[in-house]
Amino acid sequence: MGKVWRLADGKSGMNEQDLRVIKTEQCIEAAFLRVLCEKPYRAITVQDILDTATINRSTFYRHYASKDALAEKMVGNFRQCYGQFLNERFNVANQENLIVCLDQFWAFIQTQKQRILALWQIKTPHINLYDDMYLLIKQNFMEHAKRRNRPGNLEYQAHTYAILVLNTLSYCLQHEQYVSLDDIRNDLMLMLQTARMQ
Repeated sequence: MGKVWRLADGKSGMNEQDLRVIKTEQCIEAAFLRVLCEKPYRAITVQDILDTATINRSTFYRHYASKDALAEKMVGNFRQCYGQFLNERFNVANQENLIVCLDQFWAFIQTQKQRILALWQIKTPHINLYDDMYLLIKQNFMEHAKRRNRPGNLEYQAHTYAILVLNTLSYCLQHEQYVSLDDIRNDLMLMLQTARMQ
C-alpha cells in the first residue's frame, strides 16, 4: 500500500511565484481555522481572518472572493481527499489490506484533526463537510454492496454504516482516542446485547 493522502492545493508546475501563493493561502487557511475555533462561522468576518493572519484586505481578495469562497475551497479539498480514501477503502483486496489502509488513513486524520473539527462547524445551504462526508460514505457503500449483490435493505445499511463511521470518527477526534475495527465490532455486539437485555 504505502498510500499517503494529501489535501489538494490546485497547483502544478511550481515556480517561485507559486510558492508565494501557496504560502499566503496556507497562512490565510490557518488563520481561518484558528478563528473558527473561537467563534461561529456566521459571526466570522473577513476582518477577523485578516487580523489573525496579519495580512491586508487586498492580499486576501487576491486569493479568495469572500469568506464563503475560502470555506468552500477548504471543504472541497478535504472532500476530494476523503473521496479518494473511500474509493481505495472499498476496493482493497482483503482484510489485511483494509486494516493497513485504515491505519494509514487514521494517521492522516490525526494530522487533520483541527481542520476537520473546525470545518464540521460550518453548516450553510452550500457548505457542510459533515453532510458531504455522510453522502460520500453512503454512496460508496451502496456501490460496493451492489457490485457484490449483497442482500437486504441496502439504503438502510448504507445510511446506518455512514452514521456509524462518522460518529466513530467524531468520537475518536473529540476524545483523542483510536478505535480499531475489532474494538468497533466488539462494542457493537455488546451494544446490541444490551439493547436486547441480554
